[in-house]
Amino acid sequence: YVAPELRCEGAVPTSATDIFAFGKTLEAVAAMLDGDDVGTDLRELIEELTVPEAAARPSAVHACGHRYFTAVSNWRRGQTRTCSIGACKGQWQLSEGLECGNQKGPPHFVCHECLRDYVSTEAAQCKDRICCPLVKLEQCTGVAYTDAELAHALPAEELRGYLEQRLKHMEAQLVQEFEKLHKETLETELKKLRSMDELTREVLSARRHVEDELLNLKWRAATPRRPTNMLHTALPHQVALRKGSTQNRKRADERTIISKESVSKRTLKV
Repeated sequence: YVAPELRCEGAVPTSATDIFAFGKTLEAVAAMLDGDDVGTDLRELIEELTVPEAAARPSAVHACGHRYFTAVSNWRRGQTRTCSIGACKGQWQLSEGLECGNQKGPPHFVCHECLRDYVSTEAAQCKDRICCPLVKLEQCTGVAYTDAELAHALPAEELRGYLEQRLKHMEAQLVQEFEKLHKETLETELKKLRSMDELTREVLSARRHVEDELLNLKWRAATPRRPTNMLHTALPHQVALRKGSTQNRKRADERTIISKESVSKRTLKV
């Protein structure tokens, strides 16, 4: 639903392009209706909204005053509804109240007088949104009234009171959410502190272990080591004695060899 002027390079959307898009939307809806259901007023409105020249298109205010919408307004003014509030049950014109957006049945009507009292009661109970009174009774599936609908149906004083109560309710919700977020943040920080304490204890334990190992190494370095094999290590005087006995054995062996040689020589002479 792009207006013709937007197809030019550098063109930007304007209120006239929005009017063109609205006209094309009405045209698409009208195409889904039967020929008899599309009246002359709707066809004329679509033609005026979709004129190729942007300057020739009506403004939104002038479009709302077209005969097509006037017929709808006249129809609404002629319609009557029964108030859904049990204490009232009066007959009112449709323009003298507010209808809900019930999704599973006909809409429920509340007159302006009952609506003021109902909104004041709901706002005093710190209700964020005002829904149809029959929602509490599970007889309505409509969504909450919009601020625009309430502004159109309520006097200025009641509307101001409702908006003030709603603002207080929203501020209270923000405080609760902030406190919840602050609590979660605080719990996270406490967990970090607890984990840091455990980590600190582990670091101190490892530090003490390293210090003990270093002290043991220093003590071993400062203490003279004893021979690893005391049984086979001889003192200096024992070494001297062993050397002397070894020399004596060699001399004795030499004497024995000499005596044996002399005996053998004598035997040969005989």
